[in-house]
Amino acid sequence: MKDGTKKLPVGWIYAKVEELGEFLRGVSYSKDDASNSANKGYKPILRANNINGDLNFNDLVYVREELIKQEQFIRAGDIIFAMSSGSKHLVGKSAQAKADFDGGFGAFCGAYRPHDNFNKTYLSFFFQSPTYKVFIREIAKGTNINNLKREHILKLNFPLPPLAEQHHIVAKIEELFSDLDAGIASLKQAQAQLKTYRQAVLKYAFEGKLTAAWREQNKPEPAEKLLAQIKVGATRRVAPTKRHGKSKKPKEFPPLTEAELAELPELPEGWCWVPIANLAEVLSGYAFKSSDFIEKGIPAIKISNVGYGEFLWKDQGFLPEEFLLKYEEFSVNPNDLLIALTRPITNNTTKVCLFPEGQKPALLNQRVAAIKNRYAIELHYVFYFFQSTYFKNCIRSEFTETLQPNLSPNDLKRLPIPTCSVKEQHQIVQEIESRLSVCDKLEESIKESLQKAEALRQSILKKAFEGKLGPVKKQSIQFWMCLISGLDCVIPFSVKFMRQ
Repeated sequence: MKDGTKKLPVGWIYAKVEELGEFLRGVSYSKDDASNSANKGYKPILRANNINGDLNFNDLVYVREELIKQEQFIRAGDIIFAMSSGSKHLVGKSAQAKADFDGGFGAFCGAYRPHDNFNKTYLSFFFQSPTYKVFIREIAKGTNINNLKREHILKLNFPLPPLAEQHHIVAKIEELFSDLDAGIASLKQAQAQLKTYRQAVLKYAFEGKLTAAWREQNKPEPAEKLLAQIKVGATRRVAPTKRHGKSKKPKEFPPLTEAELAELPELPEGWCWVPIANLAEVLSGYAFKSSDFIEKGIPAIKISNVGYGEFLWKDQGFLPEEFLLKYEEFSVNPNDLLIALTRPITNNTTKVCLFPEGQKPALLNQRVAAIKNRYAIELHYVFYFFQSTYFKNCIRSEFTETLQPNLSPNDLKRLPIPTCSVKEQHQIVQEIESRLSVCDKLEESIKESLQKAEALRQSILKKAFEGKLGPVKKQSIQFWMCLISGLDCVIPFSVKFMRQ
């Protein structure tokens, strides 16, 4: 991008960032100097994860106070930059300090301190603008290093109006953003409501409340009869699995004890709690060698393939065709259920999905489990149960104490699942999907409205730094009406729907 090529309004000039302030380097410290607690003699340090449009003060690190130079304490008006990060999308992001902060910023950050004879918020808005974002994207091209040099920022040209007009532009932007932020807050509130509603649907489903009327009309068989059929079917149909040439029968777990049942939620008459492995075959993946992988062949299912409710063809690895016979006990077929065993829950969402229909068999890699319908169980029923709050709380209690939470295959196998007849399982899946499909449509509408809101924000900033921002009141109504068209169809309906 070539700076300074666009014609500016009368009285405006292009200025370099270095002419209007100073750029400060972050605090260097070792792991031994840092703490996650606010101990005596320690001060907080902001890092790249604390910067995203605004500063957030979550997940702070504390370092010994003497490591922070006086000029490295954050002052009101300072603009903090993420200069380096393991996440490329964080590099270049900035946020302005609204008040003095009794702490500093880490070595992977930088702070730009504008001189007092300029409107500091005007400069801060520029570092949120489309011009700046394009500038950062072009710097990132062709490099695998997630670093931004201070010279990149200091040598950047940007449009500078007279001081009085700087104040005027900031006032316009803030008024427009006030309307915009109110709309965004409403949309995010609706998103949170939908998440709550989803979990409420799953809770009611696995307590038998969604199918209470259906049971009255259809009088399904009790779950004990299903378990008896499964036991007979397992004896007749399931051949022992082979591991390294040795036969191994699937392990059956004993029924839950009275003490264990007393700790579980009460179920409707005819339902019972059953270990997952007594309902379906649970497999854990094989540790294929790195030398086994080739460019084309049988897909190997890795943790990266298991998404939030969907299978992801991502970082795909392949194994030789002959491995499908050699390791047939690790084969995965369409509609088999997959769950990650390492970090199975992230962002409070279970990493679980079904292997897509229409796919050829694949092979299961280590740290992924597959649940296969060898007997008579509705795997979509299990799929939704794995997304419930109850299931997430259960597996959290089983995590091993490591930096990466792990769920062992045996712990997964013995986890209890509320069990009813297969017919009722089918009905429960229908009841869940009829409700969640509406949620999906609402969430898509909210997502589109949030994207519109961000586009409006960038449009406001673009016009502001071109000197084309019109009268506040008129512009505010125009921009807001575009967004409100999305809100009108999302918010009221979502609230009404959740009350049903």
